[in-house]
Amino acid sequence: MTRHPSTPPPHASEGRGLEQVASLAELGVMTAALVHEMRSSLFAAKGMVEIAAVRGAGMTPEGLVQLHAHLRDLDDLMTSYTGFGRVEEEVVRFAVREPLERALALADPRRRVVGATVDRVDGDGEGWVLARPAAIRQVLVNLLHNAFDAVESAPERRVRIATEHPAGLVRLVVHDSGPGIPESVRARLFEPFVSSKGPSRGTGLGLFISRRLAEEAGGTLDLHVASEGGTRVVLELPAA
Repeated sequence: MTRHPSTPPPHASEGRGLEQVASLAELGVMTAALVHEMRSSLFAAKGMVEIAAVRGAGMTPEGLVQLHAHLRDLDDLMTSYTGFGRVEEEVVRFAVREPLERALALADPRRRVVGATVDRVDGDGEGWVLARPAAIRQVLVNLLHNAFDAVESAPERRVRIATEHPAGLVRLVVHDSGPGIPESVRARLFEPFVSSKGPSRGTGLGLFISRRLAEEAGGTLDLHVASEGGTRVVLELPAA
């Protein structure tokens, strides 16, 4: 049978339909990721305002500076997402302590609510990497929020953050004193919309987004059950 040149080949429309479904699915993940990242800055800003309201004494100059920084983070985030799946932030060389300090500030309202104690162990040297600073900051915010959530009901509410510098790498370890993660969901936690927190808490996107951002920077993100209890999440990035 002779087919007219304008006639689409068999299953062509079906193929286009599958491509559209895949694109919509990716768009849904990207939209959810953007909302997830925005919540971190909004939660921090909201927490600072609420604390000031409870005290009834307004905000200190230092608090206003931090609030402005959180709002600036939101503005930078919205600017960076200028297209579908396209992020405009420049890749630069920086010391990991910089996004770590910002992440600790962003996650501090959650830490206060939980009543957690943070222990820091900083390795020798600065730990320079080549990546998007906001992306690494977001990874660390996600890990800190997860750690604080994990210790909320624990007898001892402690989160340990360690920076290490093995050959050719910069490693950040977030270790919580929580009850650990059930084996039934542990292997799937880096999949989208999978969470160990239950349906009423969390989007199930934090670790999925964080691993993608780590891999974008040439690094890895893995989760381990700590022999002494709790969960250890390890972020490794190439040293620059």
